[in-house]
Amino acid sequence: MSKFKMKLSVVIILLGSLSLGLSSIAKAESLKINWLFAMDKLDCPSTCKKNSFIKFPIPTGINHKTGKPSFFICVTQYSRSGEWRPGFNTWGQNTCTTAFGNEVYHGKKYYCQCTNNTRPKIFR
Repeated sequence: MSKFKMKLSVVIILLGSLSLGLSSIAKAESLKINWLFAMDKLDCPSTCKKNSFIKFPIPTGINHKTGKPSFFICVTQYSRSGEWRPGFNTWGQNTCTTAFGNEVYHGKKYYCQCTNNTRPKIFR
């Protein structure tokens, strides 16, 4: 193979890799992720579902007995320090559970992380 053909094939491979990278960036830009305030004592799946544009909660794990997502990402304000802490919410739970040291805290005011695009693979 001549040096010219080798250089040309390297350029084609690089351009192909670049276009694959750009297409995945374009897809990622269409994915919206936002924090929604959990009102009316709703769990994260219900909170996200109420919003017409961002309607799917971001799951963190699957219950192996049911095969369904069991934990969803949330954030709550820890009452003692006032800091926002990440936690989890489950089906039917109206709090965001987080831990600090040896203490478990159940925040009643919390935000759920939701997405608009498609249901995460964990739901399928």
